[in-house]
Formats: sequence, structure tokens, C-alpha cells
Amino acid sequence: MNENTRLTEAEWQAIASNDAPYDSQFIYAVRSTGIYCPPSCKQRLPKQK
Repeated sequence: MNENTRLTEAEWQAIASNDAPYDSQFIYAVRSTGIYCPPSCKQRLPKQK
């Protein structure tokens, strides 16, 4: 992946609902904080963009 990769709607919904079954499929990063998380991460919901 590169910095221009965008989440699909299914991936965004997995993040928004803290969906643990997606943990083995992808992780996401928040550019402003440098935090990397699996979809089930209990951090505050990041901005979608």
C-alpha cells in the first residue's frame, strides 16, 4: 500500500464498528498521530479521509 490508498466502504464500516473478524485482513494508520490499529482497536474513531 502507499499513502494514496483509500479504505473501501466495508473497511471503514469495520473500523467504525470495531469489527474483530477484520483484524487478520488489514490494519490502518492515522497519519496525524502515527497510530497503527487493527479494526477492533478501541481508539477514538478517526476521520475517514
